[in-house]
Amino acid sequence: MKDIVRLGALFSLIILLYQCGDNDQVQSALPTVTTSLVTNITFTTADCGGIVTNNGGSNVINRGVCWSTSASPTINDNILTANLDTFTSNITGLSEHGETYYVRAYATNSDGTAYGNEQVFTNWNLGATKWAFLLNYNPSNNNYPGDVDFFADKTTKWDEPTSPGVYTTFGTWTVNAAVVTYNFTGDNTAASYIYTGTVVNNSTMSGTFTWGVNPPKTFTATKYP
Repeated sequence: MKDIVRLGALFSLIILLYQCGDNDQVQSALPTVTTSLVTNITFTTADCGGIVTNNGGSNVINRGVCWSTSASPTINDNILTANLDTFTSNITGLSEHGETYYVRAYATNSDGTAYGNEQVFTNWNLGATKWAFLLNYNPSNNNYPGDVDFFADKTTKWDEPTSPGVYTTFGTWTVNAAVVTYNFTGDNTAASYIYTGTVVNNSTMSGTFTWGVNPPKTFTATKYP
C-alpha cells in the first residue's frame, strides 16, 4: 500500500514538473521593425533602411526593405536584403521619369514576415524641365549662355539668346543616379558636344563638356522654376 502511495506521489510530481516546464516556454511572435526616412533621392536611386526593434522571441532570418509604385509593398515586390538589424539600403533602378514609390522595412523569423511603417517618396525627373547653362570656355569667354529644354522622350533643345548669337540645336539625354549626360547634336554651324554634370538638390548642375579633341571645359546650370 505504501508503495502505491509513493508511486502516486511520484507520478503527480512528474506531471507538475512537466506543466511548469511547459508554462515556462517562450511563445514566439512576429518581429517588430521600423522603416527609416528616405534620403539621398536622385533620378534613379534613393537610400532607405530600418531597425529591427524586437525579434519576436526567435532569430530573425531575413530583413531588408521592399518597395513598389503601389502602396503596402511586400517581399513579393522589389527587395534588398540586409545583414544587420540596423541597416540602410541603396535602392537603385528607379524610373528615369520620376514616379511615386512606397517603401517598407521588413523582418522575417520562424513565425513569418512583419513590415514596418510605410515611407513615400518621388524620385527626380529631368523630363519636362528647362535649365540655364553657363559654359566656361576660357577666362575671356566665361559664362557663355544657353537654355536647354529636356523633354520626356529623352530629347533636348538648345537655344541661345540674342547675345552672343542666335542658335538652336537638338540632342538627347540620359541619367544615372545624380549624373546627367547630355549629347548636344552639332551641325555645319557648331560641333557636337557632350556634357556630363552632377545635379545637387534637383536644382543645380555642374560638370564638364567636351567637343572634338579639345580638352574638357567646365559648365554650370540652374533649373528654371
